Amino acid sequence: MLNKGLLSLCAKRFTMRNIMAPAFLIFLTACASIPVQPPTPPFSPQKTAQILSEIREQQNKADRLFSTGKLTIKGAEPESESDILIVGTRSPFKVKIEVTHPWGKPLLHIFADNTRLHILSFPEKRYYFGFLGNSYSFRLFGKSLTTEQLWSLVRAFPILKRSERAVSPKGDRIVLLNENAEIVQTIDFFSQNHLPRQISFPERNIKIAFSNYDNEEDIRYARQIRLIDPGAAVNLSIDLKKTVFNKPIPEAIYSIKKPADFETLPLK
Repeated sequence: MLNKGLLSLCAKRFTMRNIMAPAFLIFLTACASIPVQPPTPPFSPQKTAQILSEIREQQNKADRLFSTGKLTIKGAEPESESDILIVGTRSPFKVKIEVTHPWGKPLLHIFADNTRLHILSFPEKRYYFGFLGNSYSFRLFGKSLTTEQLWSLVRAFPILKRSERAVSPKGDRIVLLNENAEIVQTIDFFSQNHLPRQISFPERNIKIAFSNYDNEEDIRYARQIRLIDPGAAVNLSIDLKKTVFNKPIPEAIYSIKKPADFETLPLK
């Protein structure tokens, strides 16, 4: 005859098995009901050409801009947030950026005139001069930017590089290739609307991300832009409050005046 302890143990095992079996079946049924999303297929050659044509059309719609917003530098100690004002003209290429403390004290004045670059650093009392695209490192940009990359940043929309052909190697991605079949630019897209989500420049290891799109008189632009440099200690993001396109800009705005007590140094 089985003793009471063994009978009790058998009863417990029977009870647990009867409880767990329906629960396990319910779990399997719930998992089976969750739809599995198939991977997004690459764009067809026709769709690739259409998307790139729409991007180029947007590029040509905005030749001048005026923006205000917030600049956040992440990775710095401490993380900083400042006000930013951006004025730009695509042709001839001119960009003026003013960065100030929230209470109005100036921090940086940056002026790019074609390929020439001028920077006033007020905390350092220094005036820097150099050229866009050179191999210097500056805190605001993380790495030096070309005119195309700087315009993408302030225009808040991708500027496509010249290329020989374009392919879509995977879903929601287009790659631009040069004559040697080398990648010159990668564009990633949001699945739901095929708006550009991020552009990458492999030769400089720089990425610019775009989100929170808006539309101003049929001109699309992102209200949040992030400059990502995996090799840099800091990355920056710009949150735009207001942007106006294609309005007259006084020529006097495109200037930078060095205070008499500022030291002059080349960017290197």
